Amino acid sequence: MNLRRVLMLRTQTRIGFACAAVLTAAVIAWQVLGAVAAAAGGTGNDWPQYLQNAGRSGFTSESLLTSSNAASLQAKGGWPVPLANGAVCPSSKDYCSNLIASQPVIATVAGNQLVYAGSWNGDEYAICATTCSVGGQAYISGQVVWSVYAGRSSGCGGPLNSRINGVTGAAAVGTALINGVARDVVYVGAGGDIAFDGSVIPGASSQMLALDALTGALLWSAPLGSASNHYLWSSPLLANGSLYIGIASTDDCPLIPGGVVRLDTGTGSVVNTFTTVPSGCTGASVWGSPAADSAGNIYVATGNNGSCGSSEPYAEAVLKLSASLGVVAHWQVPASQSVSDGDFGNTPTLFTGTVTHTGALRSLLGVANKNGYYYVFDTAKLSSGPVRRLHVARGGSDPELGGGSISPSSWDGFHIFVAGGNTTIGGVSYPGSVREYDPNNLGTPLWQQGLKGGPVLGAVTTDPTLAVASAGAFVNVLNSATGVQAFKDVASGFYGAPSIAHGVLYEGDTAGNLHAWSVNGL
Repeated sequence: MNLRRVLMLRTQTRIGFACAAVLTAAVIAWQVLGAVAAAAGGTGNDWPQYLQNAGRSGFTSESLLTSSNAASLQAKGGWPVPLANGAVCPSSKDYCSNLIASQPVIATVAGNQLVYAGSWNGDEYAICATTCSVGGQAYISGQVVWSVYAGRSSGCGGPLNSRINGVTGAAAVGTALINGVARDVVYVGAGGDIAFDGSVIPGASSQMLALDALTGALLWSAPLGSASNHYLWSSPLLANGSLYIGIASTDDCPLIPGGVVRLDTGTGSVVNTFTTVPSGCTGASVWGSPAADSAGNIYVATGNNGSCGSSEPYAEAVLKLSASLGVVAHWQVPASQSVSDGDFGNTPTLFTGTVTHTGALRSLLGVANKNGYYYVFDTAKLSSGPVRRLHVARGGSDPELGGGSISPSSWDGFHIFVAGGNTTIGGVSYPGSVREYDPNNLGTPLWQQGLKGGPVLGAVTTDPTLAVASAGAFVNVLNSATGVQAFKDVASGFYGAPSIAHGVLYEGDTAGNLHAWSVNGL
């Protein structure tokens, strides 16, 4: 899959990798409250992990930003914050950047609202959201509290002739008992074969890092595969008292055996591993992030098959796994529906609905594919196949050019919001779009909004009255009831996804600027 990721202490600490380089309110409650419990010192308005919670709803219940005041959004004082670190590019033939593809994560730690974001320059950053006091030092909104060099990986051309990727996945913030002490922890997927000074690290690995949420100090690191052929596009999931992460190749060059790993949050020890291909095979990378339901089941979607071809039943498939990563159910995209380099480069969304007016309420899962279809499954009967297949974009092998969709949907408790690439609405072609669906009457969208800026690569984000989707160089804030645009701003471009927390809309751009918009800039 091509560029699928996305496509999302003032003194810097350098870590070397040479050694270890509802429909019902009750349904929303387990998603939102579960996320709050995982957040470090959560206030209920934090955004503590990718897509906000374990169910990956992409929704916050706070109502500080609304369809009534969104038109007054302005850049918050002190923002955007340029995230640069001076990391050396290995050679003039490499492409290095400060691009921010990770979704910002916001957590309240020791009374400080901190925004965590990773960059392709290899750093993970903690930025003060309002006013902060850390280690006896005062910070104002927009000041970097700490940054940690977490690692960079070379791409298909090798360490001296390729695109250099740093941190792509969003962090997850939670509490863990580490060496007998309760700590607030930032978990981030990182590692790689390129050091801060541009040198190539022999024997490097892709890694999960646990950092102190307040200081950035390294608490533990866990190698998850050799670099640079392994890369963590996936964002970690905090669920079941554990940490889950998808395993993928860098860009199918070379393909590696895909999988999912479950880690102990306090030590980084691997508790369970599920490999998505038979022994000796490659392919079926998990590009997107795992999701978890209230019973602890884990859901992932996988990429294209590899060396064993049709003998890989879990390639380009949707999987339901137990908390210990045993296969509960799976469904594979039929060959007739697959496109060249077909993938689920995506994260499943869990929601509820009746599917039809006369149906019974059931637990559902939705996920889009590069073939342009958004598949909806009954999670209790996942192996039986989708209960609905919604055509949301024209299929294609490259999402950056508008092929299909790698954009995770959002569930606001009543409706599903789905975005993607090239499509036609009312006889007019658009490079991107957002559609709203009623999960009790899936089929025809309640509204659909074409976006001229480009395809939507990052996830859709919602609050009770707004739906936010970035397309090309534009961040689009829509009235979630009507699809009418309430606010729009422009930057260098957007690969990642927006977050909403404490009345502020956050998103990073391709030039390395972390944006924050608030009502009247306050």
